[in-house]
Amino acid sequence: MIEDYRKIELIMSLRNQGIRDQKILEAIERTPRELFLGPSFQPMAYADQALPIACGQTISQPFVVAYMTERLKLNDRCKVLEIGTGSGYQTAILSPLCRRVYTIERYRALATGYVRGAGDLVVAVTVPASPRARSFYLKVGDRAEFAFALASAAVAVELTGGVVQSARVALGGVATRPWRAAEAEAVLQGKRPTLELLRAAAAAALHKAQPRRDNGFKVELAQRCIVRALSEACAI
Repeated sequence: MIEDYRKIELIMSLRNQGIRDQKILEAIERTPRELFLGPSFQPMAYADQALPIACGQTISQPFVVAYMTERLKLNDRCKVLEIGTGSGYQTAILSPLCRRVYTIERYRALATGYVRGAGDLVVAVTVPASPRARSFYLKVGDRAEFAFALASAAVAVELTGGVVQSARVALGGVATRPWRAAEAEAVLQGKRPTLELLRAAAAAALHKAQPRRDNGFKVELAQRCIVRALSEACAI
């Protein structure tokens, strides 16, 4: 296909200009630049040049995007703040290279004008509530900086006749990434929720925990989060 040929040419051009980071090259190769351009400029999507977008702005030259991104030396622990989203092309390149991207755009037309249709860009997710499940989310943080949780628990419990038919328990802020505590769910399944049962479930969720020297307190904190969240969800 002509589009694939042009994309290959662009990647080779970036290599010849000194871009060596394979992850950045892969991100550029996989990102459909035409989706971030107006229809009249889409045939030029894989030319190594800046192109006009709405509000008198431009989508940056791919080499500039690659060069700036390479200088950031990103890894999966980095968070990036981007000022000036434009049509979102730079954001799309950054997103697979770091943990999270925060991007700000002052022009509403740019923020909403380049969504092409269902499946191209997820802008919201709506999850219908279960008519039978009860859920609760608890976040515990230091008062000085509550934006970052020391521990958090999200639970959903489906009760029938006072008996747990199904349970979902997830933990965050405790390890390097959130995880689902299947062991806790198994303890709850088919039983009537009592405070003792909830404590047993919390203990099961953390029984394999291997805390480091400075974060051992998080084990008990996470267990308390689970008990509190389940207590609220089960109305105990």
